[in-house]
Amino acid sequence: YKMEVVQVNGEVIGELSRLVKRVGEQQREIVLELSKELGKHNMLAEKAIQREERLLQKVNRIEEKIMQKEIYNYKEIQQQIKRRREMQAKNVLSNKQQDENMVPQIFKEMEEAENSDGFDSCEEDHVADPESLKNVKRTGNPFFDFNIDIKELQISEPDLAFSIKIGRKMIVDYIEKGCDIDDEGWKLFPQKAGFKNYPVQAFYPETIRANPTYKFRILIPKCELQ
Repeated sequence: YKMEVVQVNGEVIGELSRLVKRVGEQQREIVLELSKELGKHNMLAEKAIQREERLLQKVNRIEEKIMQKEIYNYKEIQQQIKRRREMQAKNVLSNKQQDENMVPQIFKEMEEAENSDGFDSCEEDHVADPESLKNVKRTGNPFFDFNIDIKELQISEPDLAFSIKIGRKMIVDYIEKGCDIDDEGWKLFPQKAGFKNYPVQAFYPETIRANPTYKFRILIPKCELQ
């Protein structure tokens, strides 16, 4: 290797030393500034983390309260639904029991009505004692009250009573036959017809053809025996 010896002036060495020193000071300032900025960043990051933790805790508390409230309302609503269903079930059972209890009475009244229509009773010619009818009260039930009225009428006007029983038999037969009418395939006219208390229902076929057939039904009004 070839070595060369360079002579350096003392002033140049001093200048270089000052430059090195100034560079070192600048580097130190830069490092200190970077450390300060890094410290600020770490502090801000820590504060942000703490803020996020506080917000998360707050959200958790709010969610817990909401869940507790929703669960409470849900349980209360379910209890209300359960009570309502139990009440409906009790009403259904009560209505069913009431209907079952009414069935024998209805059959009894129908049997009494059938036996009083003028033909099917073996007691047709039996005339009630007037004294036995004094304490008998009308109930508003047409089946039961008819028997009372007809028994009273048998005493005062037996011929009229017999005529009424024949007429009632015809009405009963007409109603029983009318109940078998099938309205499937027929539509009811929306317009009302007939006189007051004597409505007339008109029906027309759902499928209209040439020369269609119409049918009319006269409803039997509610009236008293006389």
